[in-house]
Order: sequence, then structure tokens, then C-alpha cells
Amino acid sequence: MRNPSVFALQSALSLLSRSGAAIPLVLPDGVFGPETSAALIMFQRKNRLPPTGVADYATWTELFRQAQRVQTAPSNIIIPFPTGGFYASGARGDLLYIVQSMLSTIANHFANIPTVNYTGILDDETAKALRVIQQTYDLSPTGALDQRTWDILSTLYNHSVGRIPASWSAAEARAQRRRT
Repeated sequence: MRNPSVFALQSALSLLSRSGAAIPLVLPDGVFGPETSAALIMFQRKNRLPPTGVADYATWTELFRQAQRVQTAPSNIIIPFPTGGFYASGARGDLLYIVQSMLSTIANHFANIPTVNYTGILDDETAKALRVIQQTYDLSPTGALDQRTWDILSTLYNHSVGRIPASWSAAEARAQRRRT
């Protein structure tokens, strides 16, 4: 079961990793597993905190102090999904090139996301990568691209390239984009 506090912890660790901190990159999934523990211990060592793998008050405070410092402005976020859009297996279009580019970027950071070729088609490779993301985030693993899958994909992509605060959800990023 996903824990929002663990997700926030992982998001902060991920943000610091992408910003150059020498800690392993973790996939924010809300599950405190061995990858999260290893990243947390490395963070603790780098910051001269007891390397317990437990997010105690001192660790939590330092982690979020550093994450707050490196968060970037949301001006370049990627959230262009057509209202009511749905792309099933075999669909073609320019948006699918963008999706495949985003999946390739994410695959460079997370070992469980398979790489895809740029075809502009929702082919088997692309559907497989989308299913991994859907399963990770407790969506029905259809391999199709819908709004909920896009929200997660764009959030992972934006986190991978450091474009939005790691604590923002895709919905919060969309709302911020509308305000600007």
C-alpha cells in the first residue's frame, strides 16, 4: 500500500539526486523498499547524520530543507494532453512521439521502465512501458494512454528532468499552469 509520507520522502530524495547530490535515484511510489532505504542512508551519510535508514526528525528536516532549496520554477512543465483524449493500441499521432520521448527519458532513470523506439505509434513496446507505469500507480494495466496515465507520465517526466517541485502532483501542476 502506498504511503503519502513515503512518497513525499522519495520525491525529495529523487529531486536531490537529479540536482547532483550523490545519492541513488528512487522512483517515488510510496513504498519504502530497499532502494529508498539505500538512498536515505546515503543522504544521511553525506549530511553527517546517523546512517540508520530511518527518517527521523533531523533527517526529515534536513532532507526537506535541501529539497526546498533546489526546487525549480514550474514555467516549463509538460502537461499538453487533449481533453477527453484516449489512445489505444495501434493509435498514431504526433503526441505519441512526445510520449515515447518522455518514456525514453524516464527509462534512463528507472530500471523497471522499458526503453521504447520513436515510431509515433502506440505499439507493443510503448504499451508495455505504459502498463508498467499503470501497474506501479495502481491503475488498470491497459497499455492505453488516457488522462490519468498521462498525468502520471508527465509527472514522472517532469521529475526526471527537474522541472517541477517534486512534491507537486500532476493536477497541482496543471492548476498552476492555468494560473500563469
